[in-house]
Amino acid sequence: PGTPSRRYQMDVEEFFNLLFEQWEDQFTNMATREQFRSLYGGQLVHQIKSRDCEHVSERTEPFLNIQCDVQGQPTLEASLQSFVDGDVMQGDNKYKCERCEGKFVDAVNRACIKNMPDNVILHLKRFEYDIGRQARAKINEWFAFPLEIDMAPYQYEYLTCGEARPDIFELVGILVHKGSADAGHYVSYIKERPVRSMTGR
Repeated sequence: PGTPSRRYQMDVEEFFNLLFEQWEDQFTNMATREQFRSLYGGQLVHQIKSRDCEHVSERTEPFLNIQCDVQGQPTLEASLQSFVDGDVMQGDNKYKCERCEGKFVDAVNRACIKNMPDNVILHLKRFEYDIGRQARAKINEWFAFPLEIDMAPYQYEYLTCGEARPDIFELVGILVHKGSADAGHYVSYIKERPVRSMTGR
């Protein structure tokens, strides 16, 4: 009583990461913590693939959400495809290949999903730093997404072997930002779950 409440302004990803850390801290048992993380967290593989030989450099890292570019990407599928296609390393940005005795070669730097969580969270990158304006800017481009999506084509198994079982995810929630890059608020839309009848029918 008498103490003013503290209010913080942060974007949705900052809030989610903070909330998730606080949830995790409640589990003292490591096995339980890992089980909880598997519900929403997965693992990415970052690859650098030489174009001159078969060498592939890989490192893995955990993720809680998948970063999807909005600018220049009309759909979620296009954004995810761009995510796994990666960037070409050439010219002054060539890759020093270990297998080719330190020779600088053209390569592809990309990421793909190694372990998919039970519930995948896709973060649309609608905020970026505008170098020209020296300020944060919001991307208001149209971006289409489906009610269902097969995530198999963006996973390690498919990108390595060329085939994999379908891994279908259903859209159950959307978080929408209203406002500018400097201010605004979020509105959530959640799919209503079917309620079982008390009679069991």
